[in-house]
Amino acid sequence: MLKDFDVTTYDIVFFAGGHGTCVDFPTDAVGAAVSKALAADKVVATVCHGSMALVHAKAADGTPLVKGKKIACFTDAEEAQVQLTEKVPFLLATKLKSLGAILEEGEPWSDTAVIDGKLVSGQNPQSSVKCAKLALAATSKKVLIVSTSAKSMNGHETGAWSEEICGPYYVFKDAGCSVEVCSIAGGDIPIDKGSVTDQFKTENDKRMESEGNFVLKGTPMLKDFDVTTYDIVFFAGGHGTCVDFPTDAVGAAVSKALAADKVVATVCHGSMALVHAKAADGTPLVKGKKIACFTDAEEAQVQLTEKVPFLLATKLKSLGAILEEGEHWSDTAVIDGKLVSGQNPQSSVKCARLALAATSKKVLIVSTSAKSMNGHETGAWSEEICGPYYVFKDAGCSVEVCSIAGGDIPIDKGSVTDQFKTENDKRMESEGNFVLKGTPMLKDFDVTTYDIVFFAGGHGTCVDFPTDAVGAAVSKALAADKVVATVCHGSMALVHAKAADGTPLVKGKKIACFTDAEEAQVQLTEKVPFLLATKLKSLGAILEEGEPWSDTAVIDGKLVSGQNPQSSVKCARLALAATA
Repeated sequence: MLKDFDVTTYDIVFFAGGHGTCVDFPTDAVGAAVSKALAADKVVATVCHGSMALVHAKAADGTPLVKGKKIACFTDAEEAQVQLTEKVPFLLATKLKSLGAILEEGEPWSDTAVIDGKLVSGQNPQSSVKCAKLALAATSKKVLIVSTSAKSMNGHETGAWSEEICGPYYVFKDAGCSVEVCSIAGGDIPIDKGSVTDQFKTENDKRMESEGNFVLKGTPMLKDFDVTTYDIVFFAGGHGTCVDFPTDAVGAAVSKALAADKVVATVCHGSMALVHAKAADGTPLVKGKKIACFTDAEEAQVQLTEKVPFLLATKLKSLGAILEEGEHWSDTAVIDGKLVSGQNPQSSVKCARLALAATSKKVLIVSTSAKSMNGHETGAWSEEICGPYYVFKDAGCSVEVCSIAGGDIPIDKGSVTDQFKTENDKRMESEGNFVLKGTPMLKDFDVTTYDIVFFAGGHGTCVDFPTDAVGAAVSKALAADKVVATVCHGSMALVHAKAADGTPLVKGKKIACFTDAEEAQVQLTEKVPFLLATKLKSLGAILEEGEPWSDTAVIDGKLVSGQNPQSSVKCARLALAATA
């Protein structure tokens, strides 16, 4: 039943239609669910008579939630055509209008659907698919690309450099983002003619040209946008930016976006946007930040040193930035927290990709460093690192791997025999096992900066996971509302973890781990320091034990755990689900 669900834990709550909704959707309970989801910044979608769910929904001030909102629903004309005007409790379109909604009515039976912020609605059955696609779009990353409007600089004809808009634009669009382009003064974006000559025109420029350069025409002004509603604000370059980017207004937009924990990216002269940006204490925002921008040497090579108002690299250094200067015309781009920057036109695509990475989920996989346990040669179980690693990577996450003591991760030889080697192990092997080599130490990471901290298993964990230091890392991550996941003997990381009141963190929690029966089957009962399942039970955990070697994994709030190597992938997928 709907009442058994917390709608705030879903990205999209979709109310399907049918005339039955006329009976049980227009209620206080359903309206409250709608209001609660939208208040939590989730997407609510309704189609056809599913918009009956909106009738009793209220805004925070108690007024009808639909007031002033664009809504599509089954129209009065369509109701008449199906000859149910006398059967429905009220005409839905008329009702929503009376509540202040702005009705978007397409032709009868057309696939009309509209989006108003996080509220999406469709008119009739024909609109169902379109409505669902719009709902997905409402959850996608939003990107605002900002361009110069200046056509000349100190008598030199210029504008925006085409690749610095087009390259990022297609990186974002092809990644499924919702992308808008604006400029400082609005109108058509002036493109530097030099950037679209045969020498410099890129495949991205050609693609934009083939589409009629539509995104470069009639752009709105930056001042009309709330940058805090975008996941990424990307400042494209070109020498025109030397005229209209280094202003208090543009600097304020940069500061505002970063203060709202959004990603700000700049490429080439787009870093002019950073010159007037301030930190919360009024100091230059770039102070102590790693920045890439058009270098003084590159400026000299294009013979515009005397035309620019100042040398950008020199200026940013004077403000305290740590300049990352690559070879001339190399694709150099750097990331410093939520601030991403690229050096030149060649860096445009790389800069955009780093900006996307800065918005993605961050995962830290933690491995054992122990090679032996009580005289038994062991280490990490390969699948318990490789399986989760590829689940996370293939989901677009930024993934790092560390270990307790650092260095190369010792892999249990038994885990990569023909009997146990998985497709994930083979994939890692084909890539040179690079993530397993030269790993940093767990103690050098702030676990609160990751969305998921995943403790991989293997019997080596019996040696170096059940410690106060590892337990503290688990406790710290969960206290910061991050997801902690453990698989197999990785649950050794939970043994010393404490709740805020000092009691065992696992007390009353549903946990899966390597079972005592499985330990007996691998004949290591006498080698382990203690039986993990028995230990966790003694600490108050509620053990969820599947059949030996079954892919059993459980989720309890932000704590996710899997039973054995077979559970690795399932555990990782549940960890991703727990971040939603």
